[in-house]
Amino acid sequence: MPLRTDLRTTNARLKALGCRSSVLERGDLKYLQAILPLREGAGKKQQRIPLGRVSLKEAELEGVRLGQMLRSETFAWELWEQGDEVPTGVITAGEFRAAARRLWEKNLGAHTSWRQKWGPALRKLPEGDGVPLTEKFLVAIVEGLEAGTAGRKIYGNILAQVADSVGIDGAAIRKAGAGYSPKNVQRRELPSGEEIEAASQLIQAPHWRWTFAVCATYGIRPHEIDGIQFSDEWDALIPDGHGVPVAASARATPPTRSTWPKPSTRNRCRP
Repeated sequence: MPLRTDLRTTNARLKALGCRSSVLERGDLKYLQAILPLREGAGKKQQRIPLGRVSLKEAELEGVRLGQMLRSETFAWELWEQGDEVPTGVITAGEFRAAARRLWEKNLGAHTSWRQKWGPALRKLPEGDGVPLTEKFLVAIVEGLEAGTAGRKIYGNILAQVADSVGIDGAAIRKAGAGYSPKNVQRRELPSGEEIEAASQLIQAPHWRWTFAVCATYGIRPHEIDGIQFSDEWDALIPDGHGVPVAASARATPPTRSTWPKPSTRNRCRP
């Protein structure tokens, strides 16, 4: 019997996501097939996990969940042998995200830390709301980030705080994020002001020369050029990047050198 097109498409998506699992159908029953650890003893072999009478979309989500467990080495047969119930002591990704939001609103409120820190940290979690999270799973997420970086420490601390709030011991998660210190930051060799001015004169295209000059003058990133305005005191007014009017949310940035702002700076010439 030819493989149904929608089933073939589902398995193609799982393969593209690197899930290392596929969906099988036997009548109205669905199964996941993958190379899995043996239930007893060491070793692995291709095995099937029965899903029951679920939709193809639900089976695909379970395939993504299985792939995430295999990548993070958090697979356990107990998580698949209790029907639709989540084992005691395990919280789902959706519940974890909801708990994070409550914790953030209680302690930080409207602070920009959600966009800059909490949101990015939670995006490290599996996408499916029903994916069960354990201490080992969360530790694996943090350990998957680049070691010794500020991001790993920040995200580890955030995930540990949320874990503590839902009854998961966050000590190991917090420890996994340790290792960063400002003392580890290496001193960078930056070009001198004269070298920066000389480099600006080598750029032929007016819009790129203007962009280079503004970034150098105010120490801003290229994407912050969009919507930039200038005050009478030559400060750069940079909006927050979310469509909020400049007057309501702009960041005022003075020039890095008082002699660098030129009258032509006000004549925006963006790429």
